[in-house]
Amino acid sequence: MNKVIRKSGSLLTAAFSAALFFSCSEAEINPEKIKNNEENEKYRINTEYTVFSSEGRTAGTACAKYNELAGKYMENRISSTKKEADELFRSLSESEMEMPSWKCELWISDSTFTANKNIISVRFKTYSFQGGAHGMTMFKAYNFDMEQGRLLENEEIIDYSKADAINKALKAHFDNPEGCFSTEPTLDLVNCINITEDSVCFTFEHYVLGAYACGYAEITVPISEIAECILIR
Repeated sequence: MNKVIRKSGSLLTAAFSAALFFSCSEAEINPEKIKNNEENEKYRINTEYTVFSSEGRTAGTACAKYNELAGKYMENRISSTKKEADELFRSLSESEMEMPSWKCELWISDSTFTANKNIISVRFKTYSFQGGAHGMTMFKAYNFDMEQGRLLENEEIIDYSKADAINKALKAHFDNPEGCFSTEPTLDLVNCINITEDSVCFTFEHYVLGAYACGYAEITVPISEIAECILIR
């Protein structure tokens, strides 16, 4: 009788442990915004980016790794802006030129396309100004594989050997109502690729498809239309 009870207890313990592990592994990914604002006589910096956390052990570890990479990206951009501002204003002072009325600027924000147990897909938008007619806006995609714990290249998300199919889809979903953009979108011109559960977002930076005044282009294609071109699931 005791043997039966011990065996039943072991089975219950195993079942409970399995259920606990499953619930933790399926834990939600929770976002949180980190903001930073700095300003002096040389520069103005405003940044905001997302960090993620999870109660699941595996997902939590992966989130921490992503946060580390995203944090380093932000730190590098901020540090670079401060250094460039110091050098610029020092050179102006040494040449005895009149100090400008403007400041160097850095603005960074991000957009989360997906955050689940498989992948975190984020796009950073960075605006920088170092004098001149206008600043520059750039984009950078962070597609983080939660299982492998690393960032994916565009070629690991989209099968570039099937560029013809992608280009056809890009052209079909390209919104250019006023005809400002003068170049058709193609996969080789894409700057960022981000993925959601049911679509892929392709981002083209300023000047890539047309004049600066046209802005950047963002084309969203349903995964159902290019399923055979997607390398990740």
